Amino acid sequence: MDREHILSIMYEMAQVIGGEVSVQPLLTKTLQHLLYNTSFPSGFVCLGAPFSAADPEGKIEVVLDTVVGDYELVGLEGSKVRLPARLLLGAAECCEDADLLAALPCNNAYKGYLRLPVEGQGVIVLLAPKLPETGLPLAQLFRPVMASLARAIMLCRNNDAYTDSLIAARDASQQALATSEEKFKAISAAVLDALIMLDDRGAVEYWNPAAERILGYRGEEVLGKMLHDLLAPPQYREQAARGLSAFRASGQGAMIGKTTEIEAQHKDGHIIPVELSISAFKFDGFWHAVGILRDIGEYKKAEATRTLLAAIVESSNDAIIGKDLQGIITSWNKGAEKIYGYSAAEIIGQSITVLAPPERYAEIADFLKKLRRGETIVDYESERIRKDGEWIYVALTLSPIHDESGNISGISTIARDITGRKQAEMALSRLNTELEHRVAERTAQLETVVYDLENFNYSVSHDLRIPLRAVDGFSRILMEEYSSRLDEEGVRLLNVVRDNTQKIAQYIDDMLAFSSTGRMLMSFAEIDMVAVVREVMEELKPVIAGRDLKLEINPLPSVVADRAMMRRVMLNLLSNALKFTRVQTSARIEVGAKADEMETVFFVRDNGVGFDMQYVDKLFGVFQRLHGVDEFEGTGIGLAIVKRIVGRHGGRVWAEGKVNEGATIYFSIPRAALNPGKTS
Repeated sequence: MDREHILSIMYEMAQVIGGEVSVQPLLTKTLQHLLYNTSFPSGFVCLGAPFSAADPEGKIEVVLDTVVGDYELVGLEGSKVRLPARLLLGAAECCEDADLLAALPCNNAYKGYLRLPVEGQGVIVLLAPKLPETGLPLAQLFRPVMASLARAIMLCRNNDAYTDSLIAARDASQQALATSEEKFKAISAAVLDALIMLDDRGAVEYWNPAAERILGYRGEEVLGKMLHDLLAPPQYREQAARGLSAFRASGQGAMIGKTTEIEAQHKDGHIIPVELSISAFKFDGFWHAVGILRDIGEYKKAEATRTLLAAIVESSNDAIIGKDLQGIITSWNKGAEKIYGYSAAEIIGQSITVLAPPERYAEIADFLKKLRRGETIVDYESERIRKDGEWIYVALTLSPIHDESGNISGISTIARDITGRKQAEMALSRLNTELEHRVAERTAQLETVVYDLENFNYSVSHDLRIPLRAVDGFSRILMEEYSSRLDEEGVRLLNVVRDNTQKIAQYIDDMLAFSSTGRMLMSFAEIDMVAVVREVMEELKPVIAGRDLKLEINPLPSVVADRAMMRRVMLNLLSNALKFTRVQTSARIEVGAKADEMETVFFVRDNGVGFDMQYVDKLFGVFQRLHGVDEFEGTGIGLAIVKRIVGRHGGRVWAEGKVNEGATIYFSIPRAALNPGKTS
């Protein structure tokens, strides 16, 4: 049994209804067709549903209205018989039950049956010695036939009712058509694509709202106009007109029944890329067409972007690799081929671990866990192995890939070959190690030389004091006891000897002081620098006496340093400031500081004679002077001592000045002092 057989049965039913308008021929014809097309040799029809209740034996008394096939049953046609209720009642069913069929009032050994309820009218039962071998769901196929048959039986029983039904069916059909048209309008208005219908001339006869939105024309502007004149760009209109002529004649065309990407012209003149599907249908002997047009401008832009991105990925010198969430490689660009040596055909489908040494497997597993949680790994440096077995260094950036729903669907890896850089870094590290070793050796040698030089300097300075004291002592005795025997020139020369002896003694003292700053042990502690400055100024009171001096001591932060050395620094700087401001009628000296995270910078500023900045490098040299001895006393060792002390604390010194406008001397002490709390 197939659809064509069912349709033929329904056709016969329609003929019966339109002709004799009699139930019996209708049932006979229907039963004959059912038996012929289903391989069931016998069957019967019982009307009168709902049937009476079953008796204690499970049987119902019914009338055999029509019987076909079985002669014994045919003899009972029109008679009341008792049949099993289980055979008559229930939904459509194709079943094998020999025991049940043995209760029929005939001697044929039926084993299978097909029960077809006639809705509200009764039942048709088809009988066979065995069920036909078919894969079709027979019970389901005949449902629409049985519904039509039930309606036909009811109409045949009442011809007036049948006439009324025809009228009602016509009205229902008209209403259904109107409803269908409304649904069509609603659906065509809701769709996002342009829906356009053309009449047999190729003129527009329907234009939905999406067409208005995509192409710019309102419906009333285009109805009755030729579509190609509206939408085809000028260079394609002649070709479109020829295609329309061919379509009107045959219903065929290059674009009929296909989906094609073309260009359409918007009402304002700009060109839109569109996807057009055209279907043809014949109505009243003429060919009509319906087209569905989709704006693919955004799709084209996205496609161009994807193409550009794909080109960028493919042309990148970096390896760009796609993986699934288990680490299986899904994409592989030219850069990956260049770095790792594998072609895409060789590597796609393999685990990413094929690129790593075994000691990096745990690292990769950890990466996969983090990426599945949505984390990103940036610029991670690791080792990998090329196809040829060479080890390389790579910098990895790994990111999760999200699908349109926001779920993580894959992993992107960008790998950059940094082998050259790493080799250069290792070479540089080796060079630095070697250089540090050499510097340490040279520093040790230099420290030995400096130590020996300072020892020599100390010894020489110390040894010079003895003869110098003798010269100074004898010249003093000579001056005191024999000056009366010397003429004026002799006394002058003796005074010159004594003055130079004292100068030499001062140089020796300064040399010893300078030497001692490099030799003495340092004891670090937190120092109140304001107290140090006030202590130094108290010591310098004799120098200040009688002078017009304005001294400004700003708040000074404490530092961790050697107190004796810091006192010597402040003594030297303030002594210099007092010395070089004594030519001023009103002298000003300022002490201040500024601290940051790294260091504290102190300064001593004065308004004295200043200096020329081109000679600033000489300020902190040993025995370097920028002023003559006849102008200002001193040996030029004070700032050299300051530099040495500050240097031993890890700090630095510098100066600013201008001739006749004063000078500022700066020195810094690191915030994290060298070996705080320890003696060195």
